Amino acid sequence: MQSIEIGVALAAPTLLFGLILHLGRILDGLEWLVRRIGLVRDPAPRPTHPPIEKVAASLRRLDREILTFAPGTTNTRRRALQLAYDDLLETACQALAVRHELGDLPPGWNRDVERIRVESCLEQAGLCIRDGHRGAA
Repeated sequence: MQSIEIGVALAAPTLLFGLILHLGRILDGLEWLVRRIGLVRDPAPRPTHPPIEKVAASLRRLDREILTFAPGTTNTRRRALQLAYDDLLETACQALAVRHELGDLPPGWNRDVERIRVESCLEQAGLCIRDGHRGAA
């Protein structure tokens, strides 16, 4: 009996150190097991993009700013607003499954034409970009 007690006393610190060292793996394994047998469900996926309503509101706000540049607005500000607007158009296209090539085209005439085409497609999909139009979102 005494040899068993001595063995436990010698092994206990090693087992405790091993438990502490591998606690992360042990907890991951327990979490996997609990999910596997159905005691806990996987969390619902979180959206990775902002709501389409916020995208539409931001598009309308930037559209107004771009259309009404004050005299003396720097080219840097104009370009920055146009790039922000294009980024929002790309986000809206992704949310509404509209094909676009905005990210592939350099600034210039071809990108301007693509922007107009994308705006039209988004309007047809129900996204109101211009304040004068009515539509969903």
